[in-house]
Amino acid sequence: MVHDRDSLGIVDRVHIMVDISDDTEIVRRCAQVTRVVRRRRWSDEEKGRIVAEAIAPDAVIADVARRHDLAPQHLSNWIRAAKDGRFALAADGMSGMADGQRTAEADQLRRNLLLWTQELDDAESCNDVAWELAKQRDLVDALNLSSCALRLAPNDPNYHDTRGLALALSGRRDVAIAEFEFFIENAQGIERFARNINIRREWIETLRTGGAPFAGDIQ
Repeated sequence: MVHDRDSLGIVDRVHIMVDISDDTEIVRRCAQVTRVVRRRRWSDEEKGRIVAEAIAPDAVIADVARRHDLAPQHLSNWIRAAKDGRFALAADGMSGMADGQRTAEADQLRRNLLLWTQELDDAESCNDVAWELAKQRDLVDALNLSSCALRLAPNDPNYHDTRGLALALSGRRDVAIAEFEFFIENAQGIERFARNINIRREWIETLRTGGAPFAGDIQ
């Protein structure tokens, strides 16, 4: 935020607004002209209110972010955190709401999150949400968001892996196996995928014999 003059009478300082909460990355908002840094902590209540505003019908993420002096990617991190249950949306704290109304509100918020993820047009965001939806057996939306990720990054093995999971849980074994095989072939040598490669091989064998490999936690 640029100030013509601060309380000390020093001209042309540009303050860098940063958020140091543990669920978002530090976002630099302005170029640093001096070494003056202002740190701000956003409360969970404030985050919930801003996220609820951002995912409301007809809301534009960039406009909401600008209104609160946030970067759009910063706000997107908060939306992911809200989806993961790390803090509640403003609507979640409303007391005296009937169960049916709470359910309708939750469904509307979920639809807004899905719409926002698609409109963001970011491969990683689409894939992250698709994976969680697949684990929750929300397979139609999981496949839609998986297609979004692969449209933007068609050769990413991780995105094929997500699609394979959604397809396997949908009962489409042959195409799921093909996706897992693509993952295994293209994830070779990537350390973070080393353990998953062996798990996918086990999934493929189980699927080929008509079994269900997803009885436990999905990794």
